[in-house]
Amino acid sequence: MNKHLTLLIATGSLLTAAIVSMQIPTTVDAKVKITTNQSYKKTSFLINSNRNAYVWNAKYNQKLHNGKFYN
Repeated sequence: MNKHLTLLIATGSLLTAAIVSMQIPTTVDAKVKITTNQSYKKTSFLINSNRNAYVWNAKYNQKLHNGKFYN
């Protein structure tokens, strides 16, 4: 009985190790290509009117607008 149990455990361990160690080769043949370009409106955001939300210039050194006045 003890020999059968040891043989069963050894066989199960080897089978598990064989399954775990198998490596499925992965290929990256598919390349991603962007086919659409979505554009959004300039005012595609919501402003909380209770707080200040400033719009800055491109260099972020000057405030252009305070968003709480544009509801």
